[in-house]
Amino acid sequence: MATRNSVSRKFCRCIKKVRKTIKARPATKRGKESAAIGVCVRSVLGSRGKTLYKFTCRGRKPRVLTQLPLRQNGGGCACSGILPI
Repeated sequence: MATRNSVSRKFCRCIKKVRKTIKARPATKRGKESAAIGVCVRSVLGSRGKTLYKFTCRGRKPRVLTQLPLRQNGGGCACSGILPI
């Protein structure tokens, strides 16, 4: 449980810091916050092999719910752990 809380705190801190420094593209409708979320998902969660499901940074306790990547066994085959050749 302690690691989940620390990942949540790191993720929310990352969003707050990156949002201040990132430069938004004028051609896209995405704001600075959504660009910062993308950067932090890759750096904080991606390094742990997780993907983002949903999150909240409001309140006293930030929460991040993650899921494992869809392709767990290294290939497109969903056969019982056998790797494709």
